[in-house]
Amino acid sequence: GQVSGPIGSGHMSVVPYGAFATKDRPITVAIFVEKFWKSLCEVVGLPEIADDPRFVDSAARLKNRDECNRLLQEKFLEKPQDEWIKALWAREIPSAPILSIDQVFEDPQVLAREMVIQVEHPKCGPLKMIGDPVKLTPRPEQVFAPPPLLGQHTAEVLAGLLGYDEARIAELKAKGVV
Repeated sequence: GQVSGPIGSGHMSVVPYGAFATKDRPITVAIFVEKFWKSLCEVVGLPEIADDPRFVDSAARLKNRDECNRLLQEKFLEKPQDEWIKALWAREIPSAPILSIDQVFEDPQVLAREMVIQVEHPKCGPLKMIGDPVKLTPRPEQVFAPPPLLGQHTAEVLAGLLGYDEARIAELKAKGVV
C-alpha cells in the first residue's frame, strides 16, 4: 500500500510532528526547533532534503507537510523502532518509542520512579497499579488501596451524600436499583 504520512494528526504548525510507523513498532518525532531538522535528515538518510526549498524551514515544511511526512515515513519503515530510537537519541533529536502497556510497565524509568505499585485485592490477589507521579521530599507515607468491589461503598455514598436512611437504602436494594 501507499504510505501517506505519520500516524494521527499531530501539531498543526510543526512539521514533522507526530507518530511514524517503523518496520515493527511506531515512534514519535517532534521537530520544534530548526537545529534538529538537518540532523533528522541525516539520520534518516535524506541529507539532500535538509536544504530543499520545500523543507528548508518550518514554514516551508508546513506548506509541504504531506510530502515531507511521506518522505520521512518511507524511510522510517526501513528499520525497527529500537534502531531508529538509538540513532535519533544519539543526535538528541526529540523522539520516543511508542510503547504498549506491557512495555510501559517494564520501562526502567517507570520502574525507577516507582510508578508501578502492587496492592492486595480481595478477589484478584496481588494487583499492579499506577503509583503516584508526584514525588515529594521528605516523602510522606502513602497508602494505596485496591479498587473497590462493585457496590462496596454504595450505602456509604447514599447515606452520606444523599442523606438516605437505612430504610430507604434497603428499599432501593430490594428493588434492585442498587
